[in-house]
Amino acid sequence: MNKKNKILILGLGAALILVAFYIGNAAWLSPISDTVSTSAPSLNADHHIKFTAVNTVPASGKIVITPEPGAFNIPTALNYQEVDFLVDSAQRDLAVWPSSTEDGVNVFSGSNGSITITLRNTQNIPAGSVVEIIIGDSASYGDNGDVGIDNPSSEGSYELAIETQNSSGEKIDGANTEIAIIDQINQGPLEFIDTTPPARFNGLPSGELPAGTTNVEISLETDDLSTCRYSLTAGTLYDDMTNNITTSSTRFHALDVATEDGQEYTYYIRCSNLHDYENLNDFTISFSVKETPVAGSEPGEEGGEDIPATGGTGSGSGEAYPPITASASFSGRAYPQSTITILKDAAKVLEGVATVNGGFDVRVSNLEKGVYTFTVYATDSSGNKSSNFNVTFTVNPNTNTTASGIFLSPSMELSSNEIEPGDTFTASGYSAPNSGVEVLLYKRGSSDSTATRYTADVSSQGTWSIDINTEELDADNYFIKAQSVLAGGVERSEFSNRLEIGIGAGVGGPILSADLNVDGSVNLIDFSILLFHWSTSGGDSDPPADINQNGRVELADFSIMLFQWTG
Repeated sequence: MNKKNKILILGLGAALILVAFYIGNAAWLSPISDTVSTSAPSLNADHHIKFTAVNTVPASGKIVITPEPGAFNIPTALNYQEVDFLVDSAQRDLAVWPSSTEDGVNVFSGSNGSITITLRNTQNIPAGSVVEIIIGDSASYGDNGDVGIDNPSSEGSYELAIETQNSSGEKIDGANTEIAIIDQINQGPLEFIDTTPPARFNGLPSGELPAGTTNVEISLETDDLSTCRYSLTAGTLYDDMTNNITTSSTRFHALDVATEDGQEYTYYIRCSNLHDYENLNDFTISFSVKETPVAGSEPGEEGGEDIPATGGTGSGSGEAYPPITASASFSGRAYPQSTITILKDAAKVLEGVATVNGGFDVRVSNLEKGVYTFTVYATDSSGNKSSNFNVTFTVNPNTNTTASGIFLSPSMELSSNEIEPGDTFTASGYSAPNSGVEVLLYKRGSSDSTATRYTADVSSQGTWSIDINTEELDADNYFIKAQSVLAGGVERSEFSNRLEIGIGAGVGGPILSADLNVDGSVNLIDFSILLFHWSTSGGDSDPPADINQNGRVELADFSIMLFQWTG
């Protein structure tokens, strides 16, 4: 994980490490501190909380952070992406919900809010461990944070409580810190200085463009807000470049340039971030335009390629060159001979067939410049589908944008969806040949972190099957889903579409598609989950936050939620 190189300048008015105290029956978390990025009233501040666990926090245990109610405010935009979690200096992976490999972060926003970290079910925090929790813009592991916690609106001393709990929510240890809120003094502003020059990527166009291309858009992206310039000579310093691609800070940089047939073009690009840290090496965009074809010189049904008519005053005209368009390619793993379907903005545009080894490489052509959401899924020989793989990107004229390394989920079907306790049922389907499949079975209404896990090998033909004995399972309704795993468990697919089975009970009532936390109701909790995924593909939420499965969480999904609202 590459982190931004940031320098924290603390001046007068910035709150430093604060004194901790605790009153109660449990042990005292000590030493404990909370360093905040600014002590000014009403400003949004980062928090760097650090303490030593006196007693072991068990797997599935919790750490609860509670700013003083009615004083601090936790914005609705704050989520797990604004949090870093370290134990003995080792970063731990976070998600919305805990799993066997990730700790979950549950944020209750508002002036009476709190932040709860629920440990993964496979790892505890040993007694004596040093725990660090970073909240806000300073959080940079995985995703860079954007928002912290709003300070109280008036000066004074305020408390922030830290408590460790077991998996049942019973207190283990706890302590409070005091945070002083004071007006900032002008001589000491808080500033983050990013000394790392911008990273540049996705340079376009490339390769050979069709003859007749008279204008192209050169473009690139940067990881930080930047301005970019170019030179036609390699090794030119940024300050010596006189040609601007962008003059204001942005992450996408584009410039229209004129082109001619038979010419090669190379642009040497350097960028500067908000703090004037510049690239010291060239980022190169290189392409060419084909020679103008001579009539009849290239094979065709009528003796060659048509050339646009030029000159003369007659009424006849030649055929125009094809429009400047783009394409998008999708490649990855599915199942042998499976049907690969591509949707563009929820409309089917292409079907292809995977190879005998399950690989696929399909291309959607004749795309106009724009932003599209593509959906990819596989259908096996029994008609069972994988879950959807969604991706959104911009396509530019005369370019091919590639989404590679796609690993589609296994397909799955059950031998029965209602059985008696103690009976055995079979889950089976297709996956990438010679991989493995991990199956999760968990009670309806609970999270998959509580699941019983089963494994199966995938044959060279891509088939897999596993018999599941229910003798030790309670009579209840269960969800089941599967995930493909390559050797060593390094690469995993998305989870399959979830199925339901009733053990000693009929399959539960209809599952409301907007019941995103599967508690039987559609209410504010589900609305919060929907907002978290707003304007995205929905990520790996289960069930999908993209309720209508069109590749984007938007107003249509909100309308469905309102229709199913139970309160």
